[in-house]
Order: sequence, then structure tokens, then C-alpha cells
Amino acid sequence: MTTNTGREMDVSQEVDETIARSSVLVYSKSYCPHSQRAKKILREVLQSASANDHDNHDGGAGEEEEGTVEILQVVELDELGGRGVQIQTYLAELTHQRTVPNIFIHQKHIGGADDLTEIYQTGQLPGLIFDVPRTTTGSPDQRTRSFHSRLFTYPGTKSAAHHPMVILVVVLLLAGLVYRFVILSRSSSLPDQQKKKQKL
Repeated sequence: MTTNTGREMDVSQEVDETIARSSVLVYSKSYCPHSQRAKKILREVLQSASANDHDNHDGGAGEEEEGTVEILQVVELDELGGRGVQIQTYLAELTHQRTVPNIFIHQKHIGGADDLTEIYQTGQLPGLIFDVPRTTTGSPDQRTRSFHSRLFTYPGTKSAAHHPMVILVVVLLLAGLVYRFVILSRSSSLPDQQKKKQKL
């Protein structure tokens, strides 16, 4: 008999392994318009890359196109019954996102359709998919990106607002300025009050 804990472990392992082996992964629902929009964007980018490969290489174009299209992995949760519900529950725990589509590119959580659309409109999506630096072992290395996902912060992209010490220093400086302003205001008002008392 399989316990609930056992099923949850199976689901989490399945999701983790799927994320680990997928270049572009979309957890989707076939009827969801947001999922359809995300899949359309990804397929357009992949097909555009295939067309460019076809133009730039002689022969073997069919194999290149097939390989490029296979980069996209789609899991339709509504077609998996109860298993799909369990997967979506685990994804919510993992990414803090309860909705679909739930998108990963090279093991990095991108977010949903709006997040993907924003990356696409800024022209960063093709680079995010295809420009994957490799280590000496040939495995994907950490990549520098100019945007942030919900789960991951890419190296070299932290702004000053992301450093707690910077925020603390700014707050202390502002507090010091406010305190100084208050003290100066009070000290400047004291002579006026003394003059009024002398007149009385």
C-alpha cells in the first residue's frame, strides 16, 4: 500500500528530475489561454532558431530543426488526472506560484506567461534559451542575466536595493537628516520664544 507521504515523495522526485533534464519546461493546462500564449511564444522562438540554422548550414537542416523543437518539454497537468493535481501542489510549494503555466528554462524558474512575455518583449528570451555557457565538463554553468526570476537570482544582477546593508545605511542616513532637521528647527525657534517672553 502506498502512503500519501510516499506519493508526495514520488511526485517531488518526478518533478525535480523533469526540471533537471529539461532545457525548456512548461507545466501547462491544455485549455488555459495563458498556457497557450506561453507555448506559442516559446515555439515561435524555437522555430525562428531552426529557420536561422537552416539558412546558415548546408545539409542536415531537418535534424537541426527536430533537435531544436525537442528543446521544449510540455507537461499538460489536466491530462494527468489526480497526478496532475499533486504535481501542481508540489510546484506551488517549490515556486510559490499556484497558477499555470509554470515555466523553467535550464532549471531556472521563469514564472508564468506574463513573466515570459516580458522577457520575450525585451529580446532576452533567445539568449536565455540558447546562450548557455558550459563548464569544462560540458554541463550548463551559472548564467548572467539582466532580470530576476521568482526563485533564482542570477549572478551579477543584484542592484543596490537587493543588498540589506545598503538599505540599512540609507535608512540611517535619512534618520540622521530628519533628526538634525528637527533639532535645528527647535533650536532656531527658542530665541523667538525668549524674545516673546521678554516683551511680555
